[in-house]
Amino acid sequence: MISNRQGTETTKKKYSWTGLELRGPIKNLSPVLWSFTHLTSLYLNDNNLQRLPPDIVNLSNLSLLDLSGNKLRSLPSELGDMIQLRELLLNNNSLRILPCELGRLFLLQVLDVA
Repeated sequence: MISNRQGTETTKKKYSWTGLELRGPIKNLSPVLWSFTHLTSLYLNDNNLQRLPPDIVNLSNLSLLDLSGNKLRSLPSELGDMIQLRELLLNNNSLRILPCELGRLFLLQVLDVA
């Protein structure tokens, strides 16, 4: 609950959208993105991302994460804590190694690294 200036209470606005797609020549992600904990699908494909912040772990409800078509060279080990992930799309990046923590993603059905 949030109190307004008159002292009455209003409820927090609930989000009705569960997916977000951000495309373009994006190089950096705003920290605000990590507050959208209601998201279940996040499409960050076809950008110019070189780094994925460890704060992505805040999006604990994600079942689909599309990072394909970026310039990622590594992934944060915290990605292994996103236990709801079912699809992780990493193709068309510059990844040389995957964190061993991805082995904790027991619900993962699709891992695309081609």
